[in-house]
Amino acid sequence: MSEVSRGSYLIIKNRGHVVSFFEHGIKNLWQAATGEGKILQGADVEDSIVGKAAALLMICGGVKSVKAGVLSEGGKSALEEYGVPYAYDVLVPNIINRKGDGICPMEDVAKDCDPTNIIAAIERKLIALGML
Repeated sequence: MSEVSRGSYLIIKNRGHVVSFFEHGIKNLWQAATGEGKILQGADVEDSIVGKAAALLMICGGVKSVKAGVLSEGGKSALEEYGVPYAYDVLVPNIINRKGDGICPMEDVAKDCDPTNIIAAIERKLIALGML
């Protein structure tokens, strides 16, 4: 996988195609996991921040491997539990929100989720936040 040194990024490499996003948040990954193209199935994914919510979306989508700039303990545990190979630059206890004053809302949503219910849980939160 490529080395991306700063900023927010999501890079999905699959079947000779590369799809890149450079926006904050989980919305692009959620769209990739819920889209008809099965873009995550068998993909190598590189993401700037991988919390438990992102890890569960990747697991749900059937990724082959994950490279995280920042990985949360919850994300690491999920990837290990479901046998997804991963690498990371920095391991943190939790992903914090953009203001830096609490847990990321998606990390909070994912605390009681697994791959069977993460898509619906994130969709509800994205709607509540006015992002869908």
